[in-house]
Amino acid sequence: ETNHLVEEAIKAKQTNLIISTEPVDLGVENLVVSKEIMEKLAFTKTPQPIMARCFIQKDKKLVDGKRYLILDYLQDPGNIGTLMEFRRVLFRSCIDQVILSNECVDLYNDKLLRSMQGAHFHLSCLYGDLKEIIPALKEKGVCVVGSALENGRPIHEIKKQEKMAYVLGNEGNGMEKEIIDICDQIAFIS
Repeated sequence: ETNHLVEEAIKAKQTNLIISTEPVDLGVENLVVSKEIMEKLAFTKTPQPIMARCFIQKDKKLVDGKRYLILDYLQDPGNIGTLMEFRRVLFRSCIDQVILSNECVDLYNDKLLRSMQGAHFHLSCLYGDLKEIIPALKEKGVCVVGSALENGRPIHEIKKQEKMAYVLGNEGNGMEKEIIDICDQIAFIS
């Protein structure tokens, strides 16, 4: 939903149908519906007059990169969306892939889609078991830095390496103990 998200979906070539209350020419098939139908289709209480049907993109494997953001059991769609949008706006291509534990909220949750502001159309995202993914990253020479106060060092003391992954934990409980144990280093922001 929304003009901005529809534009981002079109830019990323991830839609093949625009649904709107008036005809639009955006280079994609257009289905015109009444305002009443739009209200039934929309997740928001006061929908905008346009939405798109999009392809769900979920990567199935690790990309060969240098920087990864790993999310361990994050549940708040707004938090994940903010992290993804922050990554897209400030870092552009510095993070090659976002890796989410299987327990994280779904990327296609309606609140998460709105908070990401279209970033999901331009990011490589992978869901999986972090107890398998982190060792696979380490085999590729990636230094994995977890986030925790206990046994952690200030992040500015962590030596930058060519390949790094940063793990952020659950909003209320932090990182899972099993995940902390397989990280190379632990850091906190002071």
